[in-house]
Amino acid sequence: MKVVLYREAVGYLNWAAVGTHPDISFVVGVLLQYLENPRRVHWEAVKRVFHYLQGTKDWRLTYGGEVTGIMGFTDVDGASQEHR
Repeated sequence: MKVVLYREAVGYLNWAAVGTHPDISFVVGVLLQYLENPRRVHWEAVKRVFHYLQGTKDWRLTYGGEVTGIMGFTDVDGASQEHR
């Protein structure tokens, strides 16, 4: 594992999680915990995340337009509730 660029790879994944792919934030957070002493299993996980990103590079979030079946709601004024 000495020649593997684990820090650089996880740094890139962290940048991607913050900038464009919040869906990988959890796994990147776990991988960041092993920067000092990564094992082979951690490097395999990094490669799986890159594989996931490669497979989802054409996916997009679309706001507005036509409703296609997924709809979500949120309570943005939850702080005014007494039981908050």
